[in-house]
Amino acid sequence: MEYITIEILGTFTGCAAAVTALTQVAKHFIKRVDPKWIALLISFVISIGLFIASADLTVMKFILALCNALLVTGVAIGIFEGGVKAILSKLSSSKEETS
Repeated sequence: MEYITIEILGTFTGCAAAVTALTQVAKHFIKRVDPKWIALLISFVISIGLFIASADLTVMKFILALCNALLVTGVAIGIFEGGVKAILSKLSSSKEETS
């Protein structure tokens, strides 16, 4: 069974999901750095990796890869701040109410 393939990672949604997941894991090992910077670094690594894996290595594609990395970073941060963090906050407040 394959969960993440290069085709899925090559999509905007797949890349944002991978960056979000990898950032959540990495922030537990790299505690001195803001997770937003970790997400940016992971986004750049994935975007440049996908650029190198593509057959079209032009300057324009490289610039697009950098722009995509910035967009993916923004979405990954938004996924955590708007979705995951809100859900975790509600879960913790409902646990406190039942106690």
